[in-house]
Amino acid sequence: MIVEPPKGLLGRAGAVTLLLCALGLIKLAIIDPITGTLQYYSDTIADADAELSRLTRLAGMQTRLDAATASLESQVEHSGSFLRADSAALAGAALQQRIKDAIGAEGALLNAIQWSGSKEDNGLDRVAVRVQMTATVGPLYRVLRAVEGTPPALFIDDIDITAEPTAGDPGASAQATPLSVSFECFGHWLSTAAAPAKTAP
Repeated sequence: MIVEPPKGLLGRAGAVTLLLCALGLIKLAIIDPITGTLQYYSDTIADADAELSRLTRLAGMQTRLDAATASLESQVEHSGSFLRADSAALAGAALQQRIKDAIGAEGALLNAIQWSGSKEDNGLDRVAVRVQMTATVGPLYRVLRAVEGTPPALFIDDIDITAEPTAGDPGASAQATPLSVSFECFGHWLSTAAAPAKTAP
């Protein structure tokens, strides 16, 4: 004999099954898409937050870089290492006068001095003069020390020294032997002209 389950039990089981199916459909059709959308927005917000943090760090670095640049520009502007003039020609004239004064102070003989022109040197404006002079060892040393040892910063380059013959005195001291000296002296200059006013964008 076959025992049939109560009809009420079958009805409840069917209702539960239908409810579970409905819940599954609701999850697939509504809850899962919403959950996926929320996860997408959460990931997007996290990415945006990370990008904002990166940009904030970069902005801080730019601020520090701007401050360092301004400090460096101020140091250069107030440095005593540069010739100051309104033009390269005037800077060259000041350089010539500096060398003339150094040679004259030691009683040496200035034979010739000529401006060699100007050019850019690692982002700086450079001026140079070519010098020919006659002196003994002591005054020559003091001239070169005076030129290179006091501001503004000047540099001796391409120096050529030749001992002049001493007539009738082959035993003359080397310290007293006249020397014919040729060298280039150069420095860097900054314009003293006022910078043009910046116009608002």
